[in-house]
This record gives sequence, C-alpha cells and structure tokens, in this order.
Amino acid sequence: MDKLFLLIIAALLLFFLHEYYLLYFKNIESISDSKLEELFIKLKIALIKDLPKYMVRKHQDDGNDYRRVYTRARDILYKILDRYRYIYLNVENKYGSIEIKHNPNFHINGAGRIVINSIDEIEQDVLLCFCFYLYLGGYMRHTDGLVPDTKNMFQILDYLIDKRNSAEAVFFKGLVFKYGVEIDTMPDLEFATKLLNLAGQKGVGLASFELEGINKFSYLYSTNAEKPA
Repeated sequence: MDKLFLLIIAALLLFFLHEYYLLYFKNIESISDSKLEELFIKLKIALIKDLPKYMVRKHQDDGNDYRRVYTRARDILYKILDRYRYIYLNVENKYGSIEIKHNPNFHINGAGRIVINSIDEIEQDVLLCFCFYLYLGGYMRHTDGLVPDTKNMFQILDYLIDKRNSAEAVFFKGLVFKYGVEIDTMPDLEFATKLLNLAGQKGVGLASFELEGINKFSYLYSTNAEKPA
C-alpha cells in the first residue's frame, strides 16, 4: 500500500513538473499549436488572477515573476499568430519593403509608434500589416522596432471595416478579441465569435478555423479560473 501511495505521489509530481516545464521552459517551436493555445490561456489567467499555483507574484516590488510570465505568454501568442504571417509577407512581397522614412502618408516616430498622416492614401493591405505589428509590437523591415498600440490599431481596423468594407479587417479584429486586447486582460469570446462569423460570411476561409477553437477556449477559461464579473 505504501509503495502504491509513493508511486501515485511520484506520478503526480512528475506531471506537475512536466506542466511547469511546458509553461515556462520548453522551446516554443517544438510545441503543437493546440498545446500552445492551452498554455497561453493558463498563463493569461495566471497574469489576470495572480494564481499562486503558477507562481506569479504580480505585486512584488521588482515584478520579475510577473514580467517573466507576461513575456512567455506574449512569445507564445507571437507563435500562435505566426500562422497569419501572410499579412505582412504579402506586403513585403508586393512592395519589396514599406518605405517608412520618406512616405508622406505615414511615418514612425522616435518612440516606435506609427503616425498616419493621410489614411485614405494608404493601401488596404499596408494598413492591415500595420495592425499586425500594432497588436503585439515587433520589428517591421527597415524600422528599429514598433511598440504595441492597440488604440491606434482599433482606429485603423474600424476605418478599414467602415470605410473600405474589409473582410480581412473584420477577421483580424475577431482574432484580437479571441486572444485578448492585451496579454493580461480577458478576451471577449462572444464578440470574437460574432466578428469571426461575419468574416466567414464575407469569404474569409480561415475564420472557420478560429471559430472551431472558440468552444475550446471557453472550456479552458471556465476550468482554469472563474470568469470575471
């Protein structure tokens, strides 16, 4: 009986060590997409709820634990969204590069933010490319890096939806609400479902793929933490 008990304890310990390794240390490139999304949700909930079981101490003076989990969650989301890298690759292939320094319609300021001077004069695919980088930040070709700016991103997306009837913009906005406007905020799965359904009706085939994951997301959020009020 004692041996069986010890084996059970050892198995549980190995399981939790493996989960901890997956959450924080395993190379993201070697983790499947479905597992990445599960890990992302667990990390997001840890950030939001400050769950002790994920060893997050958000209110520490140095904040190192919080930043570590935040960075891991962000890097995982980068990898998840890498399936949509065509958004910026198409622009690079079409235009060669986006000329930032001498473009009269937009520029990037010293703080790494996109400043749009004349949105009506900018091609739709370039604006969508901007939104991709504005969501999480990153290094667009010929820039020193862009900082996240979701306020600017939503202004561009809403312009594309309202003024140019862009199905891709509806789709991308649905993605943002599915994964969360910020890394450490809860998603709006109901609104994401509405947007992704609309994108699918407008002919975006990938919308059905993202919709398939909505139910899984709802289940994982409900089983890992209480929903916020």
